[in-house]
Amino acid sequence: MCLTASPANPYFRIEERPVPQSDLPGEASWPTQPFPLKPPPLARTSVTRDDITTVTPESRKYCLQQFGSILPARIFDPWGLTLKLEMPGTLGGANWSGASFDPSSGYLFVNTSDLGVVGEMKKEPDGSPETYLWGSKWGTFARFWDDQHYPCQQPPWGTLSAVNLNTGEIAWKVPLGVG
Repeated sequence: MCLTASPANPYFRIEERPVPQSDLPGEASWPTQPFPLKPPPLARTSVTRDDITTVTPESRKYCLQQFGSILPARIFDPWGLTLKLEMPGTLGGANWSGASFDPSSGYLFVNTSDLGVVGEMKKEPDGSPETYLWGSKWGTFARFWDDQHYPCQQPPWGTLSAVNLNTGEIAWKVPLGVG
């Protein structure tokens, strides 16, 4: 099997879809973003109140108190002047673990993490090098997790997927980790 793709010639079709626009003064976001039609997303790309953890009552309460007002959250929702949740976040998706390909089966194996990040753009004082900086009351890279550092959405919090690159379908998917 010989796979050849490029941004101009992807393996599977991609469609441009409208996405939320920036509310940041002076910023113009692009009206659409690319959404691959295959394979389906390997990591979580949205969170609703129904997705909030039920691992413990305390965790659920904490997560709803801290983040309930910013739900639902979805991919391509731009940072703005109010607190937002990005899913997957800076430690989510297929971020650090890489992927592996088996040419005999045509499968791509991908380890993903489902962890969101929260933040907002804060106006800096006049004369600062940047007009706005990203941050939150929990720090610069605030995670969408409870006070014990467990993700605020229901498990699984990570998966290992095998994607059949001949069809674009997920051949199998198993949860990783605890929860």
